[in-house]
Amino acid sequence: MSNNIMSNNPLIYGVEFQARSLCSLHAESDQDCFLIGTQSLITSNNQVHLVKLQEETNTLCPQIYEHSCGEIWSLASSPTDKCLITTCYASIERDCEKFTALWRLPENDGHLENVITFPTEKYGTDVKVTTFHPTK
Repeated sequence: MSNNIMSNNPLIYGVEFQARSLCSLHAESDQDCFLIGTQSLITSNNQVHLVKLQEETNTLCPQIYEHSCGEIWSLASSPTDKCLITTCYASIERDCEKFTALWRLPENDGHLENVITFPTEKYGTDVKVTTFHPTK
């Protein structure tokens, strides 16, 4: 991040629902990007916000993706592919049982593309986090 940004006014970004998870988009090297996951029991339409910092204008540019399968408890981004993320989420329909899935971020706002929902039954109903561990 350049010194020019640090000397400007601070930037504030708000989300519509309560948020619990935040991470950087590791594989994006051209600009600073962050992911925010919402955690709302009020609605089944939780969201993943991809927020990009535009250094030239000192503005934030969000893209919002629907995460309708439940409230997001944690999220992680792939260190090698900027379009892949994981979420650990609680399903309201399943007595708040937690699941984890790999998602692909589409080019535009909309719904996340489910790549795989991981079978986690043998680990119990309270999966807390899924991380990437790339190998050569």
